[in-house]
Amino acid sequence: MRETLEVRLAASEEERKAAEKEMQEKQEIAKGALAEQELIMEQVVQESKLLQQEAEENSKEPMCVMWRGRMPFLSCLAKYQSREQLGMDAANPDI
Repeated sequence: MRETLEVRLAASEEERKAAEKEMQEKQEIAKGALAEQELIMEQVVQESKLLQQEAEENSKEPMCVMWRGRMPFLSCLAKYQSREQLGMDAANPDI
């Protein structure tokens, strides 16, 4: 009987060790996945901040609206050095 109990005890200890090892491996995999997700989240936050900053900068710039080939807001003209930069054809100024 004692021999049987010792065999059962040894088997259960082996099972416990195997279960602990499996649990530790799963925890390591979970930690790796969590670290990867945190990195992705940080990249998303940084990109979001960049997009927000660009949106704020864009909203501060004066609106330049083309209307029948003319610029209704003269303040926008100071930004451009030539009609070519405005997309206007020098040969046909009404376009």
